[in-house]
Amino acid sequence: MRLLLAIQNVFRAAAPWLVGVAAVFTLMALGARLVERKPRCAALARFRRLGLLWQIVILLSVSSATRWAGAKGDRGGGAEPPPPRIMRVVAGDEGGQLRAGTGAGYTPLSVTDSPAYSNLAFSAIAATSTNIALAATWDAMTNREEALDVYVRTNLVAGAWEHLAEVPIDTDWPGVAFDLPAAWLPDSPAAFFRLGSRLDSDGDGLPDALENLVYGSDPNLTDTDGDGLQDGEELSIGTDPASNDTDGDGLSDAEELFQFFAETNGLSLWLDISAAVDRTVIFTNADDEVANIVTVSAIPLLGHAMTNLCIAANGLVSVSGGECMLDEGYWQNRPTVYIPLCGTPSATIAAFWDDIIVSPEMASSVSFGTVGADRLRTAVVEFNHVGFYGGTTNDFISFQIQLPEAETNVVRVVFAEASGLGNGSLATLGAKTSRGDSIEYSYNETDSVFLGLAITYRLGFGTDPLIADTDEDGLSDGAEVILGTNPLLLDTDGDGLSDGAEVILGTNPLLLDTDGDGLSDGLETQLGTNPCDTDSDDDGFPDGWEVQYGFNPLSSALPNPLDDPDIDGVPNGVEFAMGTNPVSADTDGDGLEDGEEVALGTDPLDQDSDGDGMPDGWEYLNGLDPLSYDDAEVDSDGDGLTNCEEYEFGTAPP
Repeated sequence: MRLLLAIQNVFRAAAPWLVGVAAVFTLMALGARLVERKPRCAALARFRRLGLLWQIVILLSVSSATRWAGAKGDRGGGAEPPPPRIMRVVAGDEGGQLRAGTGAGYTPLSVTDSPAYSNLAFSAIAATSTNIALAATWDAMTNREEALDVYVRTNLVAGAWEHLAEVPIDTDWPGVAFDLPAAWLPDSPAAFFRLGSRLDSDGDGLPDALENLVYGSDPNLTDTDGDGLQDGEELSIGTDPASNDTDGDGLSDAEELFQFFAETNGLSLWLDISAAVDRTVIFTNADDEVANIVTVSAIPLLGHAMTNLCIAANGLVSVSGGECMLDEGYWQNRPTVYIPLCGTPSATIAAFWDDIIVSPEMASSVSFGTVGADRLRTAVVEFNHVGFYGGTTNDFISFQIQLPEAETNVVRVVFAEASGLGNGSLATLGAKTSRGDSIEYSYNETDSVFLGLAITYRLGFGTDPLIADTDEDGLSDGAEVILGTNPLLLDTDGDGLSDGAEVILGTNPLLLDTDGDGLSDGLETQLGTNPCDTDSDDDGFPDGWEVQYGFNPLSSALPNPLDDPDIDGVPNGVEFAMGTNPVSADTDGDGLEDGEEVALGTDPLDQDSDGDGMPDGWEYLNGLDPLSYDDAEVDSDGDGLTNCEEYEFGTAPP
């Protein structure tokens, strides 16, 4: 016994350096003993052959190291470190599940819950106040991956697993041992661990285990929720791959996105249209020509099912809801804001907007075809080995514009060749919609295009799929789309009221002046007038007219229709009816007061009632007829100047 105590003291002193090695051997020993089977690797076999004495020594070293870590915390003068969690290994056919906790009794997941991972069982565990050490072994033939994922949860009743870490493994050894900082674990007295393979059955970028355990998406479906976004893509965006409307705003996640993303290995996305039933060769010899195609598939863009394509030989394709033609001659590329459109609704894709030449000498062509089964069809426009105006035979490019039926607001451009001028140095790549928004991948950017490039444009509304009300106007993005307001603008009509406030007030969020009284809705709310009532005080004068001329729109006593504040002989009621200014005696500034004009029959709103080039007041004061056009060319005083010339020179006929 004294010998054991002495050995323990020695190892206590060396514990900081030996704990790592000791923990690994301890884990192996625990695993072998707990599962009561022969060790699965040579390391475990060697551990058993160490003999009982050395096994005890190693176990004592771990015990000492644990005490040493706690004592070190005490010497710091701080609070007592929390005791290590009690860990229990559950080995065998339980999906690699590990329980850690102080409570008793739980129901492990059955094999049927996760049959793919039943061979990834933890075999050992140890814990200190700062680290959790885990080990696992498996059949040698199952080891084909370079890493595994570790998952954790605090109970087995409710909630999802949490992805904790990725652990690299040695493909030559059927097992793994690793430490995790205790700080990484959830703040809970119990923790359950699980290992998961990184197998991705559906190729959506998410391992099957991550889909099963964390997100609840289907590991056999690329797009679990059918919103047009692959599950892996949703993870990168932050949306929920198991919900087609993550923020619950009434728009699917795909409908909200207005962006592009580029891939460098896009050749796998190239589609063969050679056997398409509707394959059509559009151009074999063209420069600036355009052509129309009606697709058999309905292309879901901008909230419409579109079937009309207008294809320009210079690398532009417009998708529209009705027959429409782009103008010919778009050979000079410009930034994306200048991309031409083809009616409303429509979207034009500048797949590779340049001065492209389709010629027999280059054996080039532009073709169309549809591939895929019903409802999964993709309309494809293919530019094959086309050249460039002023280029050589070494300047060429091949690309496809793909319009999938099963993906909302998606257009994909894939490049199979790019040589010389095909590198994008004189080209525009991007898209524009009839909503007025545009997106640009590149503009005259050398080497922006290359073999295997694939650009996916998502032409949604540009709202945030993680926020139900992107512009914070009180209306969900989906509600704004239904109303026709802009979900990216707080105040669509610019009247000073948010769209949501207008809906509550009952005003029209698409009209600056809902009641048409000459005052914006926002100004009416400031003044206290009713933005839905042309005449708030019911005095017979519109609110806007009253405000314009300084009257009180909330007082029915003013203005009095019989009053004449400008003393021009025309009362307020008549001035309103005629459209003249009730506080200005000469509304049109022609030298005659409004009342005089009424008496003469001239127009108080027109300085020159007869249109002869002489103001009414000047004519009246000089004895001419302000209602006769003929006196303009008369020389009334015989001085060689017509009356109109006299007016122009500032003289006057006698």
